[in-house]
Amino acid sequence: MIPLPVHSYALDARSASSSRLVNVYAEAGPQGGKAPIILRTAPGIRALATLTGGGRGIFAGPGGLYAIAGTTLYRVNASGSTTTLGTIAGTSRATFADNGAQLTISTGGAGYVYSGGSLAAITDPDFTVRSPGVVVYIDGYAIWIDKGSGQFFGSDLLDFTSVDALDFATAEAAPDNLVTVAVDHRQLVLIGETTTELWYNSGITGFPFERVPNGVIELGGLAEFGVCKLDNTVFWLASDRTARRLNGATPVRVSTHGVEEKWRGYSRVDDCECFSYTQTGHLVVVYRFPTAGKAWLFDATTNEWHERESYLGDIWRVSGTAEYQGATYVQDAATGSVGVLDASTFTEWGSALRGEWTYQGVYGGGRRLFHGELEVGCETGVGLSSGQGSEPLLTLEASDDGGRTYRTLPLRSIGRQGEYRKRVRWHRLGSAEHRVYRMSMSDPVPLTVWDTQVRVA
Repeated sequence: MIPLPVHSYALDARSASSSRLVNVYAEAGPQGGKAPIILRTAPGIRALATLTGGGRGIFAGPGGLYAIAGTTLYRVNASGSTTTLGTIAGTSRATFADNGAQLTISTGGAGYVYSGGSLAAITDPDFTVRSPGVVVYIDGYAIWIDKGSGQFFGSDLLDFTSVDALDFATAEAAPDNLVTVAVDHRQLVLIGETTTELWYNSGITGFPFERVPNGVIELGGLAEFGVCKLDNTVFWLASDRTARRLNGATPVRVSTHGVEEKWRGYSRVDDCECFSYTQTGHLVVVYRFPTAGKAWLFDATTNEWHERESYLGDIWRVSGTAEYQGATYVQDAATGSVGVLDASTFTEWGSALRGEWTYQGVYGGGRRLFHGELEVGCETGVGLSSGQGSEPLLTLEASDDGGRTYRTLPLRSIGRQGEYRKRVRWHRLGSAEHRVYRMSMSDPVPLTVWDTQVRVA
């Protein structure tokens, strides 16, 4: 038996670890089921609304679901129809805050407010004199970081269009600039270059925010958009190139040595885009690196990592998510179009969704092993009635150099519709001292794997 891979943990020393999951994730099997671990295809994307221009942000608030594509702000409804709301200049990524009556947007050093059916730039001179970055909402206020400084500032109470020159403060535990900000349990999480500070609304006269006693964390962040909320806490890309989860005032490391080794090799990480979603009981944080062309996903339910790729191995097209009315909406980075993340969809906006998983090596302790048979225990008979997927096929590849190069073996069917007793096997696989197997499937059908048996001698 080869244990199923449960995570992506591909060290540069491939002979030490070859485990990898791409568009596939692991979850615990049901109690008393066939296996303790099963692999499933990651959720696909059902097309919803076609927009034009690059995706700059997606947000769900009391007023609805909003998306910026190119220079246009749209409202998107569940049927896929859209309403054009106005123009957002530039090409930079945007962040949003909503107080129930106003939606504010911060992008490229400018701010906008949509309210009462109209969109307008924020022109208050106490706003425009600053360099606004990420915006968040807390206790009726919009809070922006002032980029290039340690300061943050706020709007008037319940009025995002108005800013008072005195409504600012400085995160000054260390002389570092602020990188980004998040809100958690009615606290501002102010992430600087080397430190993080926790502030709260104390109700004092004037700007009502003060630092929490002992609310200084000696670890900062690397990316303006590299922070998100999930599971009642904050996740971010920390200044030491690790992934962290805030537990009280403790930055708990959730990345593994394998993930961190990959991240250390990236030429740029300050463009990291961090966002989250919930799907079929899994709480997932996405760390997307556009320059590196990689997307890493941390499953907070299993504490394991997997990867996402789009068609032909391109970086995962999703650049943001929004939970709205019980569904997870996603935005296409390239086109700005909006789709629905859906566990019962096995394509991405109509393109193939290729699931791939790589096992740890079969090692004979220096002795050459003869591989007589490999059999995969998986759900069979799931073929579609016609077209691609009517006879879904598994691809098996084998590597005898630690996972550096692979040769492709004959394809095997996992069964036409109703062929529930289909067995998926390969025979006479040759010999090797160290063999790594990799499997993949691109057909638009559900994939569930619970076992892999290799008979060696």
